[in-house]
Parts: sequence; C-alpha cells; structure tokens
Amino acid sequence: MGKKYFEDLYDGEHLNCQPVLMTKEAIIEFGKQFDPQPFHIDENAAKKSIFDGLVASSLHTLSACTLVVVEAQGNLAILSGVGMHEVNMFNPVRPGDTLSVEAWWTELKRESKGLPS
Repeated sequence: MGKKYFEDLYDGEHLNCQPVLMTKEAIIEFGKQFDPQPFHIDENAAKKSIFDGLVASSLHTLSACTLVVVEAQGNLAILSGVGMHEVNMFNPVRPGDTLSVEAWWTELKRESKGLPS
C-alpha cells in the first residue's frame, strides 16, 4: 500500500497492532536506564518485593505498546497524536508476558490550535 494521508483515515478505524513480548533482558535493560527500582532490575530483590518477582516498569510497558501502535499506522505522510484517552494496566507485566494492544483512530480533526488549516 502507498503512502496514507489524513483524508484516508476514518474515525473508528482499527490499527492492526502486533503483540508485544516482554523479555527479562528488555525489562532489566529498560529498568537500568530509565526506572532503576529493584523490582525492575534485580531478580533477587524483586523476589522479596510486593511483586514476588521481576516486573516491567509501567513506563516500559507504555513505551513498548506505543511502538507497535506507531508501526501499525504504516506509511503515513503526517502523524500527530494530541492525546491518549485511556490506558489501563490491571496487572504487573512479567518476563515472558505477551501484551495485546487495541488502538483505533478517534476524534480526527482537520485543524489544530496554532497550526494553519
């Protein structure tokens, strides 16, 4: 498929997001760089935490899911997301978990404040 433009999108159009596999190595690497709490970076310390094991940072989870949404958008000419309406994280994300992302276009607007129409 060729390049998509704003006029090719429609409210309610679902994005085909690939599953996200959270590996132990990725959880520890992200934790060390951006959220170095013991339950993200140290398996022994994590085992003694309220999580009873290693868990991904919620920031890592959100970032990984953002990546698959961007990839699902394909070859867009211009992209701008001005908001996220809802993110639910019901359970800790552990090594080996596979995340599913549901995303769709909503409230598409032809103009934004401060930008020419």
